[in-house]
Amino acid sequence: IIKLHPNPNEVTPIAKPMFATVDGRSLAGTYITYSNIQNATRPQNITISGITFEVDSLVTTHDAIAKLDCMTESLIHNCKFKNHWDKLDGFTSQSGIHIRGLGATTSEHVIIDDCEFERLDVAIHSDHDVRSFNIANSYFHFLQVGIQLGKNSVGTGAQSQGPRHFKIAHNTFD
Repeated sequence: IIKLHPNPNEVTPIAKPMFATVDGRSLAGTYITYSNIQNATRPQNITISGITFEVDSLVTTHDAIAKLDCMTESLIHNCKFKNHWDKLDGFTSQSGIHIRGLGATTSEHVIIDDCEFERLDVAIHSDHDVRSFNIANSYFHFLQVGIQLGKNSVGTGAQSQGPRHFKIAHNTFD
């Protein structure tokens, strides 16, 4: 279990992504992130399995639990993404997985299988030009939105076409 606890030195506890993909040229402590990821060194062949990501209830300002940036040929299997969202909270950006891509250096060919998403505002979302995702056999419980694709795509840059070729099958939305 990976649990995000608020930093006692921060005035407002802010969640950072617990997991984010970075460019292969990154070094420990010096990460090449989203806007600088290159196609030849983008995150690929990643398997994440059997992990629970849970956000502490004292965290009040949110970001996605996991950011999949320009990730390809990868698997997320048997993972849990948990937060403390309540229906009275409304829209708060308490999301499980945020998928992003940059034109040709996009996120693609990723399988999300047998995962659980609980007490999140949005479980999985993307507005970017990402493609070929397979979301299957997962459980979506007590959420405002299960899977949100292209809601805020702007039609230019990394959001010119929005998410495409998603297969969403054999999931339970409760």
